[in-house]
Amino acid sequence: MDLKNGTIFHDLTLIREIGSGAYGQVWLCHDITGRLLALKVIRGSRQNAELKGIAALRKRLPVHPGIIPVYHVAGDDECLWYTMEPADAAGSGPEYKPDTLAERIHAGTEVPVFSVMRELIAGLTALHEAGMVHRDVKPDNILFIQGHAVLGDLGMVTEDRSSMSLAGTYSFLPPELRSGSKSPGSAGKAGDVYALGMVLYCMFTRNEPENFPSLPKDLKLTQTVRRLNRLVCRICEPKPLLRITDLKTVSAELEKIEKLKDSPDTLAEKLKAGIFRLLRRTHTALVLLAGIGGALLFAVFRQTTPDYPGKNGTYRYHATKTPVSMDVPVEWSPISARTMKGVLDSRTRAERDAILKKYGASDKSCEAYDKVAGQGLDTLILNVRDEKIDMVQIQPVKLKSNLLDRLNDEQLRVMMTAVLRQKYGDQAVVYSMQLFEGKVPVLRMEFSLNPEKDRSLSAILLNNAESLMITLTADKEEYGRYTAAFDRMVSTAEIRP
Repeated sequence: MDLKNGTIFHDLTLIREIGSGAYGQVWLCHDITGRLLALKVIRGSRQNAELKGIAALRKRLPVHPGIIPVYHVAGDDECLWYTMEPADAAGSGPEYKPDTLAERIHAGTEVPVFSVMRELIAGLTALHEAGMVHRDVKPDNILFIQGHAVLGDLGMVTEDRSSMSLAGTYSFLPPELRSGSKSPGSAGKAGDVYALGMVLYCMFTRNEPENFPSLPKDLKLTQTVRRLNRLVCRICEPKPLLRITDLKTVSAELEKIEKLKDSPDTLAEKLKAGIFRLLRRTHTALVLLAGIGGALLFAVFRQTTPDYPGKNGTYRYHATKTPVSMDVPVEWSPISARTMKGVLDSRTRAERDAILKKYGASDKSCEAYDKVAGQGLDTLILNVRDEKIDMVQIQPVKLKSNLLDRLNDEQLRVMMTAVLRQKYGDQAVVYSMQLFEGKVPVLRMEFSLNPEKDRSLSAILLNNAESLMITLTADKEEYGRYTAAFDRMVSTAEIRP
């Protein structure tokens, strides 16, 4: 059937075409009761795949406020069709135009970034928890229905599986899929998160995705914009291992940015972002901290290698208290123990807490920083929250490689469990221990001193002169984000003479 304005299509009266693509058309129509609907008609080879995706979605996630409602689904030998809730009307003109995020961006209409992102994250989270992926998240496919943002165009929705074919819009695909270096199934839900990050970029810059990561010259760089830009660069980071790939983290970061509004950068933000920004420009960076009564305190962070950044999104880090060098992910901030201790010890407790609180630290954060500084260890800051600092610390240990020659992995685990429980109590647990032979033997241990709250991963570089222990400690919910990068970092470690 040739479709045109006024055509009666299975008791639906077509009003006007509002969208089209390679496989079908979308029409504004009304049924015999006069109710307005959006009708999608699919022809050709996509019919079976789209029907399968819509059927799986309706079974696993029948209704959700963040996903466009699908009503009647039917088909015949010629085509597949289904009806949906239509988007609100954009503008005040006489002709209906669907209110999409793309339309708002191009028209210069103000977009409530945080509320839109909350609604999109809620919809995507529900979709992912149902075992499905959208695969075509972009401004054109984000509709406003009764003023709320919903995920539309469900044509590419499918079950999350390793055998997925490549689908989506090129500019919103992760770089490894665009280049073909990884299979489409390897991205899965993380591919949707990357696309959502690019949507966020388009929202606050009004740029096209091809312009990422540049910012428009006329964009007012408020603190909120700066924070959003830093977040987008983490979500759409070219290196997959350094990328934010979970919606929970994106949501938490957006919540922090919304609460901070245009306040100055917090101390946590300076540690996570400012240090690396400075280190990219110079080998010695001066981080300015405001002291009490306007006094200025300069903390010096040194990066001694000329090769910054290094390979695969890393830089060569040289510890100062221990003779170890290794390739560290660029998001992990080195902080000299001597520097932090000097910042804190040069003041009374009230003064140093005031310095930290000036940058947004809570009481518990102050205590955590105090503890880190007091240990006098080489430290890498991974993430800072109110009650916890995710970090890597390096220290010498009295454990010689020749003592382990006759112990297997399970014997090592039992031995270390006894040692930790004697020192830290019966709640301490060692999950696994493995000895890896090499130029420098490495004893890898996963453990926890407080299983309800955190997890740790240690790599002990065994050396008969003096062994060195590199330990990752993180909140148990965040721990899994860091382990692969930690293992890669340790594999590059060298003990300096």
